[in-house]
Amino acid sequence: MAIEWPEVGLLAAAIPCSLLPFLAYNPHASETYLYLAVGLYAVILSLILTRISASPAIYSAILSLFVILFSASVWTRNQRVAACGATAQTIVNNLPSANWRSGPRRIQLASPSTDAPLRIYGIYGYHGLSTIEREGVGIPAAQMLLQLVTGNEQLKVDVIPASRMNCTQAGTCFWVSERGEVTDAAVPLPAAQIQPRAQ
Repeated sequence: MAIEWPEVGLLAAAIPCSLLPFLAYNPHASETYLYLAVGLYAVILSLILTRISASPAIYSAILSLFVILFSASVWTRNQRVAACGATAQTIVNNLPSANWRSGPRRIQLASPSTDAPLRIYGIYGYHGLSTIEREGVGIPAAQMLLQLVTGNEQLKVDVIPASRMNCTQAGTCFWVSERGEVTDAAVPLPAAQIQPRAQ
């Protein structure tokens, strides 16, 4: 049976059209923008598979293989998302945020850890401070999170490189490990521990 190429072409053209508004007007990319595009791709794939499969049994076998692969992929992704969430929750729980519920305050966070990075799956390889705020994105996510937790909109939070950490006042600067443990940076760390995070 012949493949309806005009239908396939129309669906394929709809994929970038569905993404264009998000990419043009949002500063931060998100996988949620891909749902419609993935749905269109699934329809295209199904159309092609039904036409090239010699029998319903072959089509079912190919479809079953995709289901197994995609299920494993989603399970792995969800485990990584859960691990990132657990690390972020550990950081929040370990910070003395109860002391920051009112008044203007400035907090600094940095990661001195040399722990080996976690295995990356897709875009979910975050650990330590990157579970809260990614470097180079330009979104003060750590500040927004801690303002939400404390209810204090005057709270300012800076995520900085370890080399810029120079703190003498307890309770204002913190080292955050790859696993989310928090240490007051007013307590000096050995210089050997303050190294760029492994990529």
